[in-house]
Amino acid sequence: MKKSLIAAALASALCLVNESKADGWSPLGLGLCAPVQFPGRTSDVYGLRLGGLYGAHADVYGLDVTLVGAQEHSVGLQVAAVGLSQFTSVGLQATAVSVNTTFTGLQVAALNWNNADSLGVQFAAVNANQSDFTGWAAGALNDSLRFTGFQLGAFNMADDVTGFQLGVVNAAQRLYGLQVGLLNLVCESSLPIMVLANASF
Repeated sequence: MKKSLIAAALASALCLVNESKADGWSPLGLGLCAPVQFPGRTSDVYGLRLGGLYGAHADVYGLDVTLVGAQEHSVGLQVAAVGLSQFTSVGLQATAVSVNTTFTGLQVAALNWNNADSLGVQFAAVNANQSDFTGWAAGALNDSLRFTGFQLGAFNMADDVTGFQLGVVNAAQRLYGLQVGLLNLVCESSLPIMVLANASF
């Protein structure tokens, strides 16, 4: 009973401090589950965030360790089951699932999902880029709207590919580069289906 009262008092204190420190910053972010955290949701963390079950801040710069981490901007290293950046993420994400608007850096996850132009290296079971991706994507499934660089996977696809696709199945609407795989598809080509290799320059 005594431990429960102490835990409740600490949670209440964190909530009060949370509100009083809105729009500030802290070198340390601590919490169990937002809004039971310090500093508040609208504050930045420069340094270390230990977010517990769910940490939510404006921007996080540095090391972010949490089960679910949410922020507007992230710069640094994020280690989480789920990493969520509303706008930009720069650095290294080591997560089960990462969801960003734009990303620059290295992503290692089961699922990488980027909604806008991104740049870097991706390792995942599924790499899904809803806009332009420039760099190297390695996964069972690599999917981009427009891809520039190297795709390595069982199934690689993009509307526009500039570079190299290496996989079991490679698919592109338009290709400026080389495909090597068991089955290679280029919709807008005089040879739309090729076995082992396809190229267009």
